[in-house]
Amino acid sequence: MASSGDPPVSKDAGTASRQRREIARLRKEIQEERRTEEFEVVLDGVSDEAWKCFVQSVRDFAQDLAKEAARLEQAERDRDATSPEVTATMVRKALRKQRQITPDVPEAKTSPWIYAVRLCAILLTAASGVSGSYLHATWQWVVFTFLCCASIATNVVAVFGRSK
Repeated sequence: MASSGDPPVSKDAGTASRQRREIARLRKEIQEERRTEEFEVVLDGVSDEAWKCFVQSVRDFAQDLAKEAARLEQAERDRDATSPEVTATMVRKALRKQRQITPDVPEAKTSPWIYAVRLCAILLTAASGVSGSYLHATWQWVVFTFLCCASIATNVVAVFGRSK
């Protein structure tokens, strides 16, 4: 059965076989032509070593882009499809993804003490709110003031300690 992009195939077995071979040859030519596409880039004031590095970087980027486009195509391909069909949309999506990639920078682990400080900040804030309701004696004012200062200090450490 011919796909929608193929020309109609004759019912004669010999002619049908020749047409299929011709279609396969044309597809192969198109694939090879696409693989060897060349382009011109002008980069003024570049040394030979820098140019080699630039060319290799462009090749690597193009190869990564092709791999990502193929991965997207494979993810979206129908199970019954026998040949890949990469669309312009897939290439654009792959390009967007390639441009979003950041270098592998390991995320700094949050140390266990910061979790303890965060817990203390929550508890001290709650305790100062509760003790603020009972301000009848001097010692209650002292406890309330201490809890408020400790709450502010632990909240500041919890917020700014995370960025280190």
